[in-house]
Amino acid sequence: MIDAIGAVLAVVVFEVVLAGSIEQSSPFMELSKLFLLGGALGGAAGALLGLVLKKHLIPDFLRNVATLSAVLLTFVCANMIGHEGGLVAVTVMGLVMANIPGMPKDGILDFKESLSVLLISALFIVLAARIDLESLALLGPGLVVVLLAILFVARPLTALVSTLGSDMPWSERTLLGWMAPRGIVAAAVSALFGLRLEAAGIEAGNLLVPLTFSVIVVTVVVHSLTSRPLAKLLKVAEPEASGVLIVGGNPVALKLASIFQENGIRVLLADASWSQASRARMLGIPTFFGNAVSELADRKLDLVGLGMLLALSHRPSLNALACLRYRQEFGTANVFTVRRDQQSLDKESETVAFNFRGRLLFKEKITLDFLEQELAAGRKIHLTRISEDFPFTNLLEKTGGTEPMLFAISPQGKLHPFSEEATFHVSAGWKVAYLAVQADMAPADEAESKAKAD
Repeated sequence: MIDAIGAVLAVVVFEVVLAGSIEQSSPFMELSKLFLLGGALGGAAGALLGLVLKKHLIPDFLRNVATLSAVLLTFVCANMIGHEGGLVAVTVMGLVMANIPGMPKDGILDFKESLSVLLISALFIVLAARIDLESLALLGPGLVVVLLAILFVARPLTALVSTLGSDMPWSERTLLGWMAPRGIVAAAVSALFGLRLEAAGIEAGNLLVPLTFSVIVVTVVVHSLTSRPLAKLLKVAEPEASGVLIVGGNPVALKLASIFQENGIRVLLADASWSQASRARMLGIPTFFGNAVSELADRKLDLVGLGMLLALSHRPSLNALACLRYRQEFGTANVFTVRRDQQSLDKESETVAFNFRGRLLFKEKITLDFLEQELAAGRKIHLTRISEDFPFTNLLEKTGGTEPMLFAISPQGKLHPFSEEATFHVSAGWKVAYLAVQADMAPADEAESKAKAD
């Protein structure tokens, strides 16, 4: 939203300069035509397209293409009314469509993100290709003054004014004053205006492109290098997304959640069963009482610090839904689902299709049913630290391979489940959890457990 407003403001300033310096016409009339007519056209187009999509009058496979075509048509028509009016029109069009209840947006938003990455990346390449060292030299010491004013005057003042009257802590205001708003899109759009200013013969119009590119490069580099340290210094940084969301409150889920917590990994367990949620809370495990794919979860489930999903429910359909829902949050590489014994399922009617489930946890033999039976029979999950004296190859010899291994924890506290596609490399400093019998525990393992307890 900030980028869109910044881009529209850049259009406004540009039209004022162009109308006052070139055409000698009234800037007020030009801006009125730009906003009123362009905004009206964009609003009408957004309402019409939103209605068509809401009524499902366009097939799903044509929805993205139809939306892009409508946006381009609206942009061209608005530009025929007033130059650069297309930007105002499509911005208003997007605002209208985003606020139409019941309109399918997910596929369009994903498509928009892909287009944004492609077009903005191409725009920066075009900007860089038009700059030479001589044009940068023409900016002189004024470039340093402009950059200092943007970094230490304009941004802090903007943040201060925009947060007046709010209860935002000063630590957050300080970070906001250093980081926001970036205005990269607005600056990139204004660089394109340099072409028209230069063509119109406006003095120093040719300096807008190198100035804009310099501002973009410096602000992005400076802020990317300093934002995280400053946030940590101000104690407003979000925790690293290394935690785990567990769906299901059965004994296997509770055991794994307890081990994760003992090793410093943040855990949140979600289950709609009051008895299972209560059992987890009695063990000190943070819980969400409710369905992980419900509207309540969308509103209340706190995912800060979480970066992985383990779907451990007895219900394959719930596990599949959870994987579909949270792959948007965590990425497809970080959503896992547990296997079930085929004997306990109707293979045709209850086995979830490959495209709808997450990555399969553990080896083929290690199913949820198998783990529950083994834990109930007294088998333990052991956690062994890998070291120079006890390398991973020794553990492989002891366990007979990776089949009984469940997960590994890196020295940085990152969880790595063993799965069919496991690609991580275990080395000294890692911890490996595996299913074992107490009597089979090796001396090295006992020593490690004792050291851990100490």
